[in-house]
Amino acid sequence: MKTRGKLFWAAAATVVLIARPVLATSEVQLRWSELAPAVSGKTVTVVLRGGPLLYGKILSVGPEALSMQVKSASYAGPYQKGRGPVPRSSVAAIELTKTNVLRKVFIGVGVGVGSAVVAAALMFVGAASHDSTSKDEDPKVTTRKLKVTLIFIGALAVAVGTKFGIDAARGKGSTTVMTIRVIPEPE
Repeated sequence: MKTRGKLFWAAAATVVLIARPVLATSEVQLRWSELAPAVSGKTVTVVLRGGPLLYGKILSVGPEALSMQVKSASYAGPYQKGRGPVPRSSVAAIELTKTNVLRKVFIGVGVGVGSAVVAAALMFVGAASHDSTSKDEDPKVTTRKLKVTLIFIGALAVAVGTKFGIDAARGKGSTTVMTIRVIPEPE
C-alpha cells in the first residue's frame, strides 16, 4: 500500500475513534436491600448527604453500612483513605463509573497521527519547492532523506500522543455510567 493510502486509513480510523458516541448517564432508584448485587466489588463514587464524595471500591453491603476501600475523599472528614464503613444514613447516591483508559490512549494516538500528517504535508510542500529550485542534490537521496524523516516524525508523534493519552486517562479516566439513588425501604 502506498504512503497516501496508509495516511488516509490512519486518518479515517482516527475520525471513527473520536466520533464514537459518549456514554449516556442513567439513573435508577434502589432500596438498600437491593444494592448489594449492583455495587459489590465495583469501583464507585459515593455521594454523601450534604455533598461530599468518596471514591473507591465497595467491598460489601451490610444491613447498616457499606464496607468500602476509600481511595480518595472530597473533604477531610471522618472518611480517610483506607478500608472502613460508610453508614447507610449518610449515603445519598452511588455513581458507577467505567474507566476509559483505552479510548483516551486512542485519542492521543489519533492526535499524534494527525500531527504527523500535518508535518508530512508541510515537508512534502517544502521538498517540492526545494526540488524545483535546486539541481545540486540527487533526487533519490533527497527522497530517501524525506522518507526517513517522515517515518521518524510519525513514530515520535504517535509515541507522544500515546503518552498524552495515558496521562489524560490517569488524570480523569472514568465516566459516570449509572447513578443509583438510595430510596427508603417499604414499611
